[in-house]
This record gives sequence, C-alpha cells and structure tokens, in this order.
Amino acid sequence: MARCWKKLSVQFQQRTENALLISSKLLHVNRLLARLPASQMANIRPCFDNVFVEVAIAFNKIANGIKIQSVENQSHLMSLLPH
Repeated sequence: MARCWKKLSVQFQQRTENALLISSKLLHVNRLLARLPASQMANIRPCFDNVFVEVAIAFNKIANGIKIQSVENQSHLMSLLPH
C-alpha cells in the first residue's frame, strides 16, 4: 500500500523539479530579452510567448497526470480494504 504512495511521491518530486528547472530557464530568457533593444525584442517576443504557452500546457498535463495517478492509487487502495 505504501509503495503506491511512495511511487507517486517520487514522480511528483521529479516532475516538480523539472517544472522548476524549466521555469527558472524561462525566467532567465525573459531577463535576457529585457536587455535587448526594443526592435529586436519585438521580433523575438512572439516566439518566446509561444514557448511560454507550450510550457504552461505541459505543466497542466503534468499536474493532471499526478491527479489521475493519485485517484488511481486511491481506487486501488480502496479495493484492498475489506468489504
């Protein structure tokens, strides 16, 4: 029983670390963009904004995957209880 939750905890930790790394890199890129002249930033900003949207979608998928795994674990644990 504890193994299911341990696995979920490890997955959550790994995904959280990945999300934080991606967020950190995006923040760094955003700071670099802020240093550019306005004309160059205007050319690059739409691409960066698209990447940001894709990352937000990926983060939502990660969160939904964790929620689904949690529900599956809960269902599995409930099936092990005596009726």
